[in-house]
Amino acid sequence: MTKKTILIFDQAENAGGSIARAVDLANEMDEFNFIFITYHPLHELSNAQLATHITAKRVYSFYNYAKKIDHRLFLESKTKNTILRLIGKKIIALADLINEYSVFWQTLLKIWPTKIDLVQANGGIHILPYRLAQRTNASLIYYFRHLDDYRWAEGKMLNRASRFVFVGANLMKAHLALLQNLPREKCSVVHSPFDVATRMETEPQLDREILNRLKKSGKKIIVCNSRLGVTKGQHIIIDAIKQLSPSWPELVLVLVGSASENAEGLQYLERLKKTVTDYQLEDRVIFLSHRHDPLHILLYADIAVQAPTYFEALAGSLVESLQLGIPTVSADMGGSNEVLIDGSTGFLFPPGDHVALAEIIDRVLREPKLVEPIIEQGKAYALQKWSPQNISAQMRTIYTAAVSTK
Repeated sequence: MTKKTILIFDQAENAGGSIARAVDLANEMDEFNFIFITYHPLHELSNAQLATHITAKRVYSFYNYAKKIDHRLFLESKTKNTILRLIGKKIIALADLINEYSVFWQTLLKIWPTKIDLVQANGGIHILPYRLAQRTNASLIYYFRHLDDYRWAEGKMLNRASRFVFVGANLMKAHLALLQNLPREKCSVVHSPFDVATRMETEPQLDREILNRLKKSGKKIIVCNSRLGVTKGQHIIIDAIKQLSPSWPELVLVLVGSASENAEGLQYLERLKKTVTDYQLEDRVIFLSHRHDPLHILLYADIAVQAPTYFEALAGSLVESLQLGIPTVSADMGGSNEVLIDGSTGFLFPPGDHVALAEIIDRVLREPKLVEPIIEQGKAYALQKWSPQNISAQMRTIYTAAVSTK
């Protein structure tokens, strides 16, 4: 019997996250052939070794979402004339449209003459996967991983889809409220798979001398493994470190991740560095930038912290730190309470509240005996709920049903 072919279109700009999880999931399902279409070489976005039933193809995008936002912000800040603003917006929209059609035709050339049975849009509703499904007469699945995926929604695109898959229950609930015509019977929650033991085998052995030195000197290490950005809330964690400084002089915050290469990202990075200098925390906050060995970095953590200020469907680093047996703390935002059950598998604090975060960190460090059962419960919960075997079984059922009905 000929294998069905699934095309996964992913606009990932950064390594890890949703694209890495998608590769892990595809690796588990060798009864299908997979073609990944990405804007960057797939080996730069995922450390996983590709199985033989997976093909990676790159297309070129000259006008991504970050550039579009930068240009809109520049237009708003530099142009007061209404007519010039209108012209500028039309130019931005035209560049975006030309880029979309360029990516569309590149993709068709890359996959010709392969028969595509299913197109999966990683990142929710987007016009390109819809057009690809139409052109190739394939089934269509929208995989929602972010809250703002609905902004491209059109009735014809929703009607064309065989299934809507959400990476978290809170995300699905939010989209059902936003998209009144989204058919509930076609919606499913399927979490991303996480298997830290397997992934650590593929992580490169990079220099970790600075972390070894911190451990040997008796430092208490807090790790935040996330892209640097105002919605990720690293400034809140730095405020908490400042508050804890008098009582915990051995506390060190390690920020693993880089800022986006746009004006907003670079401005936030400068803001963080200035805050660290103003607080005189230069030896207490360490910027490690992007790393290809984030799980090995997490192993040095006494506490793992996330502080999102904006709805996140599912912070994968929360699942990873739980599976590694690390006390895990997060702002109660988006899907974080699907991973962390406060006081049972981890700890939650109100978004933006650095005082509450500081109190939790202080309690975790002072009462290790009380935290031990929470660590064990969190590890067992994360290993079972996000196991690749469980999740691949759910997606296998969805794929099989989708490819059998156009």
